[in-house]
Amino acid sequence: MKTAPILRQAPIAPASRLVGSTRAVPRPAASMQEAAPSRPDETRADETPASPASVAALSEAEIEQRSLALAQRMVQAEAEQARKAAWEEGLRAGREEGLAQARAQAEEGRQAQQARFQDVMDALLETLRCEQEATLDAALELALAALVRILGVRPDAERVMALVRQASSQLRHPGQVRVKLAPADLTLLKEAGIDPAALAPQAAEVMWVADATIQGGCVLQTEAGNLDARLQRQVAALGEALSQAYRAHEATP
Repeated sequence: MKTAPILRQAPIAPASRLVGSTRAVPRPAASMQEAAPSRPDETRADETPASPASVAALSEAEIEQRSLALAQRMVQAEAEQARKAAWEEGLRAGREEGLAQARAQAEEGRQAQQARFQDVMDALLETLRCEQEATLDAALELALAALVRILGVRPDAERVMALVRQASSQLRHPGQVRVKLAPADLTLLKEAGIDPAALAPQAAEVMWVADATIQGGCVLQTEAGNLDARLQRQVAALGEALSQAYRAHEATP
């Protein structure tokens, strides 16, 4: 039996030579099956896919952790802000307190300085017042001494009589009167022929007595008491009156 030329070129397996046998289909090698990559959407039989509940649980835990961290950062930020605010407040309060203390110390210093200045001024014014009073007293004393000297240098009967008459005019019902005069003044009255009774007409009796301690004026002695009308006494009283009048005038605002 002859075969067609085209069939002659195709190889024939040995089994195919048997009549009634089935042609075997070639299988791929095992290594090729193991090396074949699996598709991403395919699931291996030994792996358990993650459930949606576990994925949600992990997400909530992560959110809670992040929220806690954020809350901690916020608390720390607020604490830092509060610390800075407290520090600034303390700094401001300390600065204000320092300024208040400085102002108080300056005021105390000013008052103390003013008090010292016032003390110095008072002492100075007191010194000036004392010196002024001393000067015034010295001037009055000098003027009155000059007046006494002038009146005593050239005594005359008329002046002596006027002094005695003025002194006796202050007596009221004196009774007996003793007129004590300087010896020189008594001599002048006697030489002038003046009646002692004429010098004190209201007196019952008038007696003249020489007294060397009297340098001017007279002293009238009565039963009721004495009347010092010496020139020095009258000049001193005049000086005291002038001094008091001057001080009262200076004290008037």
